[in-house]
Amino acid sequence: MEDKKRRAYIIGQTKGFDAKERFETAEKFLRGFGLEVFNPESFERYISGFTKDDEEIEDFKLWYIKECDVAYMLDGYEQSPEAARAYRAARVRGLDMAYEQKGI
Repeated sequence: MEDKKRRAYIIGQTKGFDAKERFETAEKFLRGFGLEVFNPESFERYISGFTKDDEEIEDFKLWYIKECDVAYMLDGYEQSPEAARAYRAARVRGLDMAYEQKGI
């Protein structure tokens, strides 16, 4: 039987001048542990070929959390309503929780 690759979902503020860079850095970090990573900052790769409005996009991101095993919170995630909602969804679904450690 083949082991299922563990999946991680990155949770953080998607607004701001350095958001894309922070998510990409986190994605590389998590992939280094052999995880498959959902990066909501570049979610287009998951839904290419069709257009959705903002509310449907957020619903899709929340739906994808149930497909993951780990939630990785970027520093300051709690300042974003969307990230706070994703955090709550991850907790309810019992995902393992990991937090960005600045300066390590």
